[in-house]
Amino acid sequence: DHRDLHSFPTRRSSDLLATSVKLACVLGSALAVSASNLAMAQEATNDKSAEEAVEKISVTGSRIARAELSTPAPIVSIGAEQLARFDTPDLGSILAELPAVGAGSTLIGNNNSNANAGLSSPNLRNLGVNRTLTLVNGKRHVAGAPGSSAVDTGTVPVSLIKTVEVVTGGASAVYGSDAIAGVINLVMRDDYEGFEVNAQGSTDTNGIGVESFRYNFLAGANTDDGRGNVTFFVENQRISEVLTPELQQARAFGTVINPDDTAEDDGVADRLTVPFVGSEFINNTTVLNPFGGGPRITFNPDGSPVDQVSRDLTNSFAFGNFTERFDTVFFGEDFENFTPKQDRVTVASTFKYDISDNVRVYGDIKYVDTDIEQQFQPSFRFGNITIDVEDNAFLDPATRARLLDGGQTSVSAARFFTDIGNRSASNDRSMFRVVTGFEGFVDVGDTMLDYDISYNYGQTDNTRRTLNDLIPTNFAAAVDSVIDPETGLAACRSQVPSAQGEGYEDPALVNGGNCAPLNIFGFNQGSDAAKDFVSGNVTREDSISQEVFLAQFSFDTSAFLELQGGAIGVAFGYENRTETSETTTDEFTKAGFFLGAATPDEEGSFDVDEFFMEVRLPILADMEFAKELSVDAAFRTADYSHAGTADAWQVGLVYAPFDDVRVRAQIGEAVRAPNVTDRKSVV
Repeated sequence: DHRDLHSFPTRRSSDLLATSVKLACVLGSALAVSASNLAMAQEATNDKSAEEAVEKISVTGSRIARAELSTPAPIVSIGAEQLARFDTPDLGSILAELPAVGAGSTLIGNNNSNANAGLSSPNLRNLGVNRTLTLVNGKRHVAGAPGSSAVDTGTVPVSLIKTVEVVTGGASAVYGSDAIAGVINLVMRDDYEGFEVNAQGSTDTNGIGVESFRYNFLAGANTDDGRGNVTFFVENQRISEVLTPELQQARAFGTVINPDDTAEDDGVADRLTVPFVGSEFINNTTVLNPFGGGPRITFNPDGSPVDQVSRDLTNSFAFGNFTERFDTVFFGEDFENFTPKQDRVTVASTFKYDISDNVRVYGDIKYVDTDIEQQFQPSFRFGNITIDVEDNAFLDPATRARLLDGGQTSVSAARFFTDIGNRSASNDRSMFRVVTGFEGFVDVGDTMLDYDISYNYGQTDNTRRTLNDLIPTNFAAAVDSVIDPETGLAACRSQVPSAQGEGYEDPALVNGGNCAPLNIFGFNQGSDAAKDFVSGNVTREDSISQEVFLAQFSFDTSAFLELQGGAIGVAFGYENRTETSETTTDEFTKAGFFLGAATPDEEGSFDVDEFFMEVRLPILADMEFAKELSVDAAFRTADYSHAGTADAWQVGLVYAPFDDVRVRAQIGEAVRAPNVTDRKSVV
């Protein structure tokens, strides 16, 4: 969306995260009030289901419930208590503290992207967010960015999470082709009685402005017959904007060529890391002759001329280092976001009701509205501004005479248009999701068949604006100013016929008749009319939807067959999924009027039918030198409307000779099917 200038350069909870991550300090408070007991809120329970939960544990990475937490793929489990200790409401940033999760697509990692501004998506093993599948209660969740399958974990309130389960082994045979890197399953609180109000906030102690706040309200109640439970949740999250120059360590570090380096193998470093690496060729008050050909002149904010400072050592053609952070030098971090400003409101509700002892209906609904403001570099022209030295209406007499004396009647210039405004990303993103279904069991002969049949619909809508983009043709007309002989005032050459000469053509492509002359010498010297004429806002409307029908079944063979280690576990099912993505771009951008490349509308969709099956063979158990020996196998076949058939399989082994020693092995094969962007993008 923009171009920047830079220098080179079970559900068993464990405490694994607490032992590997140094948790941040949190300043906050929490208030919990129960309708039935002021001391605590009581979790609603069902005696029968609790009794069964002791016998079988559902674990992420398999659809087969088992008697203990034992799978070929290791699982990292993070509990609600550990999540609450962090000083941020952004779940993606918390997960990025795990060694297996990359930080490149978090709230901070996406600070240079418009389409992904404010998103925070897990990236297991740094294989890419589209190869990591994020589930909520074991079910898919609509994506946050157009054309992608990556889930914005920021739309999942940390306060409602019971457990985060991370499987870093490939799980495509169990969950689908986009689980190649692994699966992150967010297990939510869905059975609550009472009400609680929570407030949490954090701030830095150095006055930088790194702040986050979270306020939420949770209420829940059981039905009179004890068969059902309903919860309601509302939350507001706020994260403050912090620019990189505000950080204490921000000193524009970069590398420069080491002048003491004389040869390739002389034992002397080729480059040195030094502070204050920037460019004297461009700034926000204009640099004349940035690349030579005459004196390199820049301007004070009031428009008075001054010779530009010179670099000390060289980074590249355009960059070098300086002895201090000079006001007339551009430094790459000047306009960089560290964290964007984010304001998010979440409203959610869950329900479940036991229609009978073996049939439960359940559902949850959620709406999230997020406003994001994120800064990028302003529009700039790097040497491709041409100033008519003799005619320009705003060039001061001393600079004009100096250039003409040197034989320059035309001079190149470079400039950041900071006084027009940064190319800010202003995003208004909303997400709606509803899940409903039935779960329970039926007796098939002597075998009990567990089932879960659900429908899941989600939609993300995003209006993203890139503010203050330059219209190059209008800028060319506005910067070519002259003195109108009839009025004695500055005017665009395009509006003064006597100054045009033979063969002149107005360069402006947008409302050329409204051209207002632009003074680029100094800071904020141009009129509002001129700024409006040379700039505009890029607007794109994104709409993403996901519709999933899932039917899954499981049973064991205890009624008719058991191995020495126990009954064979079997799971199978069917999933139908439809994904759509559409981006509509404003007409100006599609016509190519702005500085960035012309981008047409994008749209695409696909649907997929998938069948899957798992088998678990508990070969040995509780024997000498064989506390456990089990084999897991899974197969999944998918028929994509846009990519054909994709199959995935995996086989895993668990061998535990003793309680304290466990060997895991897994092998599999999977192919990631293309998402909408892969298949349909026109860029």
